[in-house]
Amino acid sequence: MLLIGNYKTFIEKYNKEVFSIVYIFLLIHFFWGTTMIQIHLPRCYTWICLVVLLGYIIGKILVEPNRKYLIIMATIVAPFIISGLLSGYHELMYVGLLIAAAKDIPIDRILKDYLMVCIPFLLITILGSQIGIVENLIYPSLYRGNRIAYGFLSPTDFCAHVLFIILVLFSVIKKKNYWKMALISVLIAAFLYFRCDGRTTVASLLIFLTGIAICYIIKKWVGLNKRIEWLLVDICESFIVIASFVLGWLYQLNNKYIIGLNDVLSDRLKYIAQTMSTYNIKLWGQYIEEHGNGGSIIAKDNYFFIDNSFVRCMYEYGAIVFVLVIVLIFMAQKKMLDNEKYIMCLAFFIVTIASFAEHHLLEIAYNPFIFSVFACMSNNDKVIMEEKRIC
Repeated sequence: MLLIGNYKTFIEKYNKEVFSIVYIFLLIHFFWGTTMIQIHLPRCYTWICLVVLLGYIIGKILVEPNRKYLIIMATIVAPFIISGLLSGYHELMYVGLLIAAAKDIPIDRILKDYLMVCIPFLLITILGSQIGIVENLIYPSLYRGNRIAYGFLSPTDFCAHVLFIILVLFSVIKKKNYWKMALISVLIAAFLYFRCDGRTTVASLLIFLTGIAICYIIKKWVGLNKRIEWLLVDICESFIVIASFVLGWLYQLNNKYIIGLNDVLSDRLKYIAQTMSTYNIKLWGQYIEEHGNGGSIIAKDNYFFIDNSFVRCMYEYGAIVFVLVIVLIFMAQKKMLDNEKYIMCLAFFIVTIASFAEHHLLEIAYNPFIFSVFACMSNNDKVIMEEKRIC
């Protein structure tokens, strides 16, 4: 009993610190996995993180034993763990555990932990690729020049990291710095467009910056309505999710307009259609063998890769996790709007739009917003205590 009491005291006192340490260690592991840097960590590394995460969550239950938190464990952690084990996509287990473990952790702290790891490691990888320490893959482009990966597995992965870092930066910086950051973002977008042919990233950034300008104008002249905004966000995201499957179905019907759209989207609709025609939807997901071009400039004859996050989630992670993820996204964005985190909500909205053409929605190395649903929106300890009833 004394040991349990001491453990409860430790978790209660160092709640934020323990979460940050585990999150940072996992983030480092999964981030390096997207680069050409060869770091061989012990096989037990992630399993140790898993055990620590489970112990941390048990400690939080002991500190605040309530039925609501136990229900969260059952409805969120269990499906992610079951799907991760049965489908073979083990990262799902860590995603589910981090979502639950982030309860009562300030969202700004999570985002700053993300930046603390990703910005230095991004710069280290870029530098290494330019001085010859890290292999720098250069892919030929059908549209303009070459696509440079800057030390990452592909130019797309590099662009995605930059996009998420910019979205997170906008979510934590002060409002007075928005316009400076917007100018920097435009310059970065131009760089990514011409050096990496990162059309998806550039489009996402431009939509995001346009959204910030629209929010600023509406707030100044009309005033923001949280209910209307949440409704608009939900409608747009629902459209994106539904379109992911409908367009794949229409491609199978050889619709000439959809085939033209597929060319613009670099065959993404083709592989969505191939997934839908080859595999059945299962409750707990399934392992699907993919052959992407990441990590090598040699094009694969049997190339097959599911870029769409929603189709990937449905077919690889299963229908239960798919529905759960959609619900969690809506819950997180409503919470952001309720707490007047408008730019953060817009950033998460852009993530879901980009997920139509990118597969990073549930990847720890990219998307920290997925952990926001039970996090607290304030850094003030007194406010956090009040929020515990709704977090």
